[in-house]
Amino acid sequence: VDKLDFYTIGPYDQPQLNAPQHTLCGKSGAKAFGIPGPVNDIRFVSNKNTNYKGFDMVVSEHLCGGIFGAVGINWIVGGRITSPNYPENYDSDDYCIWYLVAPEKKILTYYFTTFDLDGATTQSECRDYDWLKVYEGIFQSREKHFWCSTNKPVIGKEMHSTQNMLKFIFKSDNRNER
Repeated sequence: VDKLDFYTIGPYDQPQLNAPQHTLCGKSGAKAFGIPGPVNDIRFVSNKNTNYKGFDMVVSEHLCGGIFGAVGINWIVGGRITSPNYPENYDSDDYCIWYLVAPEKKILTYYFTTFDLDGATTQSECRDYDWLKVYEGIFQSREKHFWCSTNKPVIGKEMHSTQNMLKFIFKSDNRNER
């Protein structure tokens, strides 16, 4: 089977080959989707059948996500992360990653002023709709929070990391957005 796999590049420029973020095969993939992370490994695997033309892929930068922290020898202290288009509605099929890095032996503090996501009516449905995940660390990270329309952070309550790096991932589905 011919397929196109999209892998996120991990620490030391090594692909995370345990599971691709996306796999396209056959006539799938006509719909646009986000490719997470600043660097990705895209692999085309083909069998010996040469009766197919292959693929043509258009790639464009979607301005969401980013890096807060070290810039050269200077540190960016503080900042604001918002969903794309905020305070207007965000788009369908968004996939954004923000990396927050503090100096070694420091922690990060964050809180929400607004949290309004489209989607689930029960906690068990959250993964199928719009969500925001927070991970401790960047590469060898563990999930710290998983928020959606039915499981929201407390507005204004300060939260703290236990180490100097956090990763925030926002994903919206292809339904009505807020």
